[in-house]
Amino acid sequence: MLRPAHGWRPDSIRDPPLKCPSDSELASFVERGGDLIRRARIEDHIHRCDTCRRAIALAVYSVGSGNSR
Repeated sequence: MLRPAHGWRPDSIRDPPLKCPSDSELASFVERGGDLIRRARIEDHIHRCDTCRRAIALAVYSVGSGNSR
């Protein structure tokens, strides 16, 4: 029996490869900057990308920790 490659999903054939936002785009997102369309695209991206979701979570935590002093 053949098994699909690790990480393969049936819809991955239709989805283009994820292009991660730059560090400055993620920072702007965390700081609530940028236009609504760009923010929506980044939000959609972080729903599908574990790496960027972790980066956003860490940035939000860091910003929150810095503001509580």
